[in-house]
Amino acid sequence: MYAGEVVELATFDTLFAAPTHPYTELLLRSIPRLDRSEIDLAGIPGQVPPIDRMPKGCRLAPRSAERGRHQKCMRSSAMR
Repeated sequence: MYAGEVVELATFDTLFAAPTHPYTELLLRSIPRLDRSEIDLAGIPGQVPPIDRMPKGCRLAPRSAERGRHQKCMRSSAMR
């Protein structure tokens, strides 16, 4: 769930093995793991938009700096 919206539904195994929404990918990359360096931790840039100024389509789009991730976010929203 991101910004009050369900962004991905999947089984436990599928979610961790092959997340389909960029927010899920970013969230999983931000979890500390014992088998990786803390340098590998990825933060999610920006902030959640105010509830009265949510963007149309994928609510994560303004925080999706990488073009490929932004396009994937928009496709994910269109499929819902």
